[in-house]
Amino acid sequence: MLWMDLCGDLVVGSCPHVGRFTFNTIIPSTLTTKLEHLGLSPSLCQWISNFLTGRPQAVRIGRHVSTSLILSTGAPQGCVLSPLLYSLCTYDCMATTNSTVIKFADDTVVVGLISDNNETAYLEEIRNLENWCPRNNLLLNVSKTKELIVDFSTKQERNYQITSCRTCHGPVTSTPWWKRPGSVSTTSNA
Repeated sequence: MLWMDLCGDLVVGSCPHVGRFTFNTIIPSTLTTKLEHLGLSPSLCQWISNFLTGRPQAVRIGRHVSTSLILSTGAPQGCVLSPLLYSLCTYDCMATTNSTVIKFADDTVVVGLISDNNETAYLEEIRNLENWCPRNNLLLNVSKTKELIVDFSTKQERNYQITSCRTCHGPVTSTPWWKRPGSVSTTSNA
């Protein structure tokens, strides 16, 4: 969700970058490179790569079981390692301007400061996230992206257009409230 919370000159925004089941987007070779960059031992990186590649997977519905497929991408659903591996795979999704990027599971929050009506740094951060996603096998989901603006100093309407998304074009819609785990943000100042 792209949500923006403008209070005076403070803008808070969030973009969940999930366009598919996120744990299925992990490419083992990409993850291995990132793990090596983080300083994990080559043997641990190889173990993780072996764990993620060549896995048989079947679907069970009641008494019926599908034919097994061999998977070499993604992380096993229900595996305790999957959220950790996803977090490690996305560790390099970070702020490049004076903004802050906060991640919770497969949601990403971009927090930026807009001073003197200059939104350049904040919009640059959104563009950086848009460019980061395809390089990491992720898509921004504009249909689940919302904008929340709390601005007590002006009534200027803002409508951010995400244009570099490969498969989803269109404006980010505004909402009067946004809920995330543990909190609700609204445009109300009551």
